[in-house]
Amino acid sequence: MKKIAIYESYKTEKEYSLLNIEQIYNVKNGEYLYYVDEIKSRLDKNRPNLERLKKDIESGKIEQIIIKSLQQISRDTFYNLDFISFVEENNCKIICLDGSDVHQYKYITEGIIERQNREELER
Repeated sequence: MKKIAIYESYKTEKEYSLLNIEQIYNVKNGEYLYYVDEIKSRLDKNRPNLERLKKDIESGKIEQIIIKSLQQISRDTFYNLDFISFVEENNCKIICLDGSDVHQYKYITEGIIERQNREELER
């Protein structure tokens, strides 16, 4: 049975709180795996549980990830784009509880990067 993953990162104990899925996401009768990393900053890439999540996605164990926002993954735009692409390539879906549209984020960000690259080539 494929599972739903919940990923959370936090810098301090005050920030950390496992999501109450039934209240926030209104899902029942699901099987959830929690992946939680303590980080030094939102740009910190030392996230062993995120790496474990990626391996579980790659192996087909996870079909959906629930996060509060994309900043839970990273504040590094390129890292987030790579992560979103990885998730999509592995037929997994990301749900952001803050209402962010992951596909729109990817589309807009890739457009900005493409424009910057074009402008640099024109110089």
